[in-house]
This record gives sequence, C-alpha cells and structure tokens, in this order.
Amino acid sequence: MATQVGALPASVDLVTYAGDDFWVNLKVVSSTGTPVDLSPFTPKAQIRAAPRSTAVLGEFVITAPDATTLKLYLPGDVSRTLPDLCAWDVQLSDDLAEVVMTLAAGGLHVTPEVTR
Repeated sequence: MATQVGALPASVDLVTYAGDDFWVNLKVVSSTGTPVDLSPFTPKAQIRAAPRSTAVLGEFVITAPDATTLKLYLPGDVSRTLPDLCAWDVQLSDDLAEVVMTLAAGGLHVTPEVTR
C-alpha cells in the first residue's frame, strides 16, 4: 500500500445571513499544536461562485489581531450580493510570492435575508 503525503487546506464551511456582517477568527497552529507566526506572510481570502470560476464575487477584509491569528470580516453589503452557495478560501503568500499556501477552503452558505 502506498503512503500518502499531502498538504491540503483545512476544509471549513462557513454559514452567514445575507446582509449581515460576518467575522471568523483563524488561529494557525502546526501539527504539533505550536502557534505559527504569520507575520512574514500576506493573507488574501476570496469568494467565487465555484473554485474554478474566474469572477471574484467578494473578498474578506483581513486583519491580524496577533502574529498567529487572522480575523476575516465579510461586510453585510458584500454578503447581501452573494448567491446562496459559493466557494471561499484563504491563502498566505510571502512578499516575493515565492510561497503560496492555502490555509482553509470550503463552501460559503448564505441564507437569504427577509428584512431589508
């Protein structure tokens, strides 16, 4: 039997309500549980209709409350424009863009709003 080695992102599905602001914190740790210093990297998180879609439907605003945590924020005016189901991921790249790694990816489920 072959040994499998991989570096896939964590599978994370997000659920939000259209028109509402949405926040999620991602704390990054190694496989041993040691916090990973993210300060040398630039984060980016996009939303598309499907992973292979070319059009970007929205982007998360990302801040770093500390060197090991990313806070992803999706404004309500963006969530209001999204379809019921889309795809998202968050990637890190270094300043030279020689290293790109996807930390998490999954579906973004948007419940339609009633009150506008």
